[in-house]
Amino acid sequence: MRSNWIVIVVLVMLLFVGTALADFDHNDYKLSLDLQGVSIPDVLNMIAQQHNLNIVISGDVTGEVTLRLEDVDLTTALEAILGPMGYNYFMKDDVIIVKPYDAYASGELESYMATLKYITPTTAQLALEPILSDKGKTVVLNKKTDGSSTGVKYNPNRLLIVDFPNVIKEVMTLLVKLDKPEQVVSIKVRIIENKIDDQSQLGFSWPTSLSAVMGESE
Repeated sequence: MRSNWIVIVVLVMLLFVGTALADFDHNDYKLSLDLQGVSIPDVLNMIAQQHNLNIVISGDVTGEVTLRLEDVDLTTALEAILGPMGYNYFMKDDVIIVKPYDAYASGELESYMATLKYITPTTAQLALEPILSDKGKTVVLNKKTDGSSTGVKYNPNRLLIVDFPNVIKEVMTLLVKLDKPEQVVSIKVRIIENKIDDQSQLGFSWPTSLSAVMGESE
């Protein structure tokens, strides 16, 4: 009986740990760095050791940085360190992988399918184009048939976006703001028909004739 209780407790603990890992967010960390002429791998290893992070750095990542960061999250810090040097990173199974931007790495891109209610996929594509990376792309998902068999025309409303995880987050935020019903302005015009005769124009009677007496001054 006691062994059964132990097994149950262990299972509960494992479930709790799994939930905690699923809810883990690296941006809960706040970093403050003041460094001069330090190699990028050393900076990254320093961050990983201080915050117990898993990190893999490509051998092609080289160079030195001088930086001062005050109370910023991990995403902001990594982008500030890597971006100007032509490097980027992505998360895979709770591991931060750092590499040159142009180098291909399996799993660095994520996909997201958006189902739109109010705007068309084409409109969404035009709005998302400025924020997509060089490796990002969007695809309008169409059905193979246009509904001709049922007599109903099919209008596509799904858009597939492929890009880096941080870009996907920006895309999701922007789509929430864009995919809303348009505000309709209703203007009601009331036409009142009224008959006005010569006696009632402008609210007073107009005389039908005018007379004047003219005399010579002495």
